[in-house]
Amino acid sequence: MQQLRPIYWFIIPGCILLTICFLLLPVTAPRFVPDKNHPTVYLLYASAGSMSQLLNTGQIDAFIIWEPVVTTAELAGIGKHVAVPSDIPPPGKWTDAASCVLVLRKDVTEQYPDISALISALTTAAINRTRENPELAEKITAYWIFGKGPILTSKGSLSPLDVEHHSFGNTVFTANVTPPESGIVRHALKTKSDGTYNPADMMNPAVSVRGRQFLNGSAVPGLAGDIPTLNLGYLPSCDNFAPLHVMVRD
Repeated sequence: MQQLRPIYWFIIPGCILLTICFLLLPVTAPRFVPDKNHPTVYLLYASAGSMSQLLNTGQIDAFIIWEPVVTTAELAGIGKHVAVPSDIPPPGKWTDAASCVLVLRKDVTEQYPDISALISALTTAAINRTRENPELAEKITAYWIFGKGPILTSKGSLSPLDVEHHSFGNTVFTANVTPPESGIVRHALKTKSDGTYNPADMMNPAVSVRGRQFLNGSAVPGLAGDIPTLNLGYLPSCDNFAPLHVMVRD
């Protein structure tokens, strides 16, 4: 496990938590500074697909994005990968934290507890499979994200497998990580009247316990009756979801 450059995964009742990567083009001073005595940082919202082009053409000096966009830009010689969220101060605070959350709705977990637990178990199994067999996961992810053809960049072409192999070197997949201490999450959940937020509030113990039973074989899902169609949303072109790709393909 490469603790210094992690992308963390973990599962809590159907939840996946991930991080993002940072990429920086070396510059000597901030751009578009109106006052030389007070350097300014401007934030530009842009799509993942345009990040490398904006950096390569000097329209931005740095970007924050997930893999494999970071690796693609780095291998193409456009920029340099310099930091991950665990580097953000204070030291240690964000080492095991994650920033993006996918959850099952409460009504789904209540109406279909075994199916919810099964999704939790399958996701955890896929995370473990990705960590234990990275070569398989790299191949599946390369085909899922890029297809079989070469990746064309402004400075030549790249092999999808080479990109994913490098990207996975910047990645740690694990089913154990800390839920985020985020004001955004606290506001969205509104778990307590006093406005406080406890990461444990995101957990559904019944689903978690049942999911572990499915994983270790001590229980079998009961799928009698109505089986719902569940639609899962995820970020395209993102290695954070490699376990999802592995779950589907493997």
